[in-house]
Amino acid sequence: MAASLKLLPGSTVRWRGRRYLIVDYESLDAIIARQPGKRRLERIPVNEAAPDHASHIVSAWTPDLASVPEEAWQKAVKRFKILKSLLNMDGLENYGRSERLSVFLRKERSDRGARRLSNKVEKIIDAAIKKIYLTAERPDVAAVVEEVNLQCFNSKIKGKPAPNTIRARVSVLSDRLKLEKREGRKRAAEKYEPLKGHFPGADCPLAVAQIDHTPMDVIVVDEEHRQPIQRPSLTVVIDVYSRMVLGFAIYLEKPSAFTAARDRARGIA
Repeated sequence: MAASLKLLPGSTVRWRGRRYLIVDYESLDAIIARQPGKRRLERIPVNEAAPDHASHIVSAWTPDLASVPEEAWQKAVKRFKILKSLLNMDGLENYGRSERLSVFLRKERSDRGARRLSNKVEKIIDAAIKKIYLTAERPDVAAVVEEVNLQCFNSKIKGKPAPNTIRARVSVLSDRLKLEKREGRKRAAEKYEPLKGHFPGADCPLAVAQIDHTPMDVIVVDEEHRQPIQRPSLTVVIDVYSRMVLGFAIYLEKPSAFTAARDRARGIA
C-alpha cells in the first residue's frame, strides 16, 4: 500500500531526493521545511513533496500542546535533560526525526476512560452508590467500597473491583445530582437553575432586547512594539424572552450610550 503524504509540522517528506522535516505552513500550496540537523529553511510546493517511506517505521506522536498539563510538560523536560547526552543514538529515533521536546510526553492510552468491568459488577457499583453515597447521611466513599465488596462476595464474584475504581465512579457524579439526591430537587433547582422572572413586555421572541457589556480577559497590544494598550470590551445583545444572543461587538473604547447607538445603527442591536 502506498505511503500517505502527511503535511503536519514534525512529520517528514521527500523533496528533490532529500529528506525534509516540516516546520510550518506557508499557504495551501506550500510548506516550510528543513533538512534534519540543518537550520536553513526551504519553501516546498505541496505538489512536489513526496511521502517519506521510512517515516512509517517510527511515527512521532504529536500532541495538542495547548491541552498538555503543566505537570506532564515538566516531566517531559526532566526526561529530556536526563537523556540529552543520548539523543544522537539510534534508540531515540523519534527525537532524531522531529527534534521536538514533545516526543518525551507520555502518550495517552487509546482505551483510557473505557469501562472494563463486567455488567454485573457495574450494576453492583451503581446500586451501592445510590443506596449508600447518594443519601442524606453523606457517608464516606469507604462505605461504598465495603458495600460493593459485600455484594460481590454474596454474588460469588471473584474479581472484585479495586477501591480506586469505585472512587473514580463516585468522582464523576455531578454536584447537582448529589445535592438533588441528598436534599431534594427543589434545593438543587434553587442552586443550579437560573431565576425565572417576568420582564414587562417580553411576552414573545424579539419583543424586548437587552444590551450588556463586560471587559474581556485579554490584553490588546500594538502591532509594532507589542506594548499593551488595554482590555477590549464585549457588547452582547440578548433577547429577553428566549435568552438567545442576537448579536455582539468588540471595542477598545469604553461602553457608552454612543457605542450602543452605533451598534443599533450597524444592525447589531
